[in-house]
Amino acid sequence: MNGESQSRLWIRAIIMGAVVFLVSALYLWARRWGMPLEEVAFKLSFAGLAVAGTALLALSFLLGPLTRFWPNTFVKHLPLRKQYGLVGYFIIVAHVLWGIVALTPERYPKFFNDGAFGATTILLLVFGGVAFVLFSVVAFTSIPKIAERMSPKTWKSTQRIGYLALFLALVHFSVVKYKGWLNVDGWPYLPDTIPLLSLVPLPPLSLILFLFIVFVFVMRVMVIVFPRTENT
Repeated sequence: MNGESQSRLWIRAIIMGAVVFLVSALYLWARRWGMPLEEVAFKLSFAGLAVAGTALLALSFLLGPLTRFWPNTFVKHLPLRKQYGLVGYFIIVAHVLWGIVALTPERYPKFFNDGAFGATTILLLVFGGVAFVLFSVVAFTSIPKIAERMSPKTWKSTQRIGYLALFLALVHFSVVKYKGWLNVDGWPYLPDTIPLLSLVPLPPLSLILFLFIVFVFVMRVMVIVFPRTENT
């Protein structure tokens, strides 16, 4: 693929990341309807980065199975796998660096007990940290010069570590968000001034991301259960 085509792929992936980030931040703001934007902008942006990065990483793994079962629709998007994965990874890098600076008792008191990390927070950091390290390995081996020095079998095995990293990322946010998923009565509504939409509760964005990642794993299992045959 020529340089110009590669450039277009990177632009498309960056645009996708920006769109997912903006939609995520707006959705999170909608769930906090009525609160001044300046009071919640920090947390909306921080969470929006996490969702955008994780969603793009998940999408990079999903394109393969989608192409396997619906080639006419998705094969044209398959070249975006690397770009989605790397753009998603670098968004997660921004999220991690931001988190190192921002995770303080003043900003996130629920993560601390008497100024120290609580047990749940420690689990969150462990799962998130290991997931980030594994994603870093996958990203490093995606660099063309590195990939060229690896055998195809080793490279493919290393790339599949990304599924474990994705699972750990799933656990990372689930350990602190699942209670909000179960509290359906606490899901907010948009104001009555917005017709129709005000009748539908807004589920947590983390739950939507959870279901998307589960769908990625389901599709991966489908590929294993129904392998490609020579006649397909």
